[in-house]
Amino acid sequence: MKHKVVRLSVNSFFQGTAMSFTFFLLQAYGVERLGFSPIEVAIGISLGGFSTAVTQPLWGWMVDRTDRRRLLLMMGFIVAGASVYMVFNSKTAIEFYLANAILNAFMGLSNSSWLAILGDLTELEERGRISGITGTFSTLGSAVFSPVAGMLMDIYGYHFASLVGVSQFALAAGTVYLIPFVSRKGHLLSEVEEDYVEGSYRPFLIASVLWSLIWSLAWPLFSVAQVRVYVFTKAEIGLIGTVANITRLLLQPVWGYVADKVGRKPLLVLSPAFAAAIPFSYAFGSNLMHILLGTAVGMVGFSMYFTASPTYLLDASPSAKIGAAVSTFNALTSLTNSVAPLVGGALGDVLGVRETMLVLGFTRLLSSLLFIKIPETLKKDGRGASR
Repeated sequence: MKHKVVRLSVNSFFQGTAMSFTFFLLQAYGVERLGFSPIEVAIGISLGGFSTAVTQPLWGWMVDRTDRRRLLLMMGFIVAGASVYMVFNSKTAIEFYLANAILNAFMGLSNSSWLAILGDLTELEERGRISGITGTFSTLGSAVFSPVAGMLMDIYGYHFASLVGVSQFALAAGTVYLIPFVSRKGHLLSEVEEDYVEGSYRPFLIASVLWSLIWSLAWPLFSVAQVRVYVFTKAEIGLIGTVANITRLLLQPVWGYVADKVGRKPLLVLSPAFAAAIPFSYAFGSNLMHILLGTAVGMVGFSMYFTASPTYLLDASPSAKIGAAVSTFNALTSLTNSVAPLVGGALGDVLGVRETMLVLGFTRLLSSLLFIKIPETLKKDGRGASR
């Protein structure tokens, strides 16, 4: 176990450094350089989610039909890195939207390939811990590089920072071949094929899609609040990302252990209640410290979710169809991510940013109810709930 975890963790670290150049800093570029309003930020996020959704069936088909999952993972990082450069050097909204859509599509390829590889390399009773460890190293990479990315943008500008971002995606791509190769042919496939829990995929998919819809409503409002309401610098925006990442860094190994010893379901049930702290902090906060505190509390919930969710998804998916299962999950959640930000952005324009954040805080709080009815995939003896 130790050998494969080390190799997976090295690649995870560089995935994290690469991802520190995306999302909030990307949206901040749209607001600052291109003058995006909340609804225009929402359009960019929505197009990104839509591009992920429409390409996932192809990625799932490719992942299920090849042993070269590492090659697909590497391809995803290479194209995503080129897209980050294009986004941070875009001159018009159309250029921004197109590059961001390509970025999201190929990060979707990387995500599907990564989860399939993780499923190949792990068994049910160790999956939570390995997911927690690799997630911790990804978070460590983001925690290290989020403030660096922000400071580079403040001091040297977006163009230079984009080149550094490309270098991190190149490192993520280059370290893919450290990951052990697992042939899916012969006896190994027949052993892994049994390592899933029947009847758990559909209820988990429904709950996750609804939760994804609810949490992504707030996405376009964060960048607008940071740039226009609080007037944060890029370094301060990067600091918010660092606090989020440090919280995940400290807690993901804990939640991985809890997932393997207590179960995946309790973490999924509790996660939305904690995640509500983030929009509440933007609704009531008056300075950076309030936002940092809300972010830390909220990331307790997201660290639970992002440890338990991929673990549960792999528990619920047969190995021979893992590409289809993961791509369906990603496609539906991405589709909600493409619709919900438009609604959230429109609400922000009509109600105001703070008022909308208050409403969205309560919707997150109530979302814990979505996971109450899903079956637990872990027995008390550490194996699957059903065979």
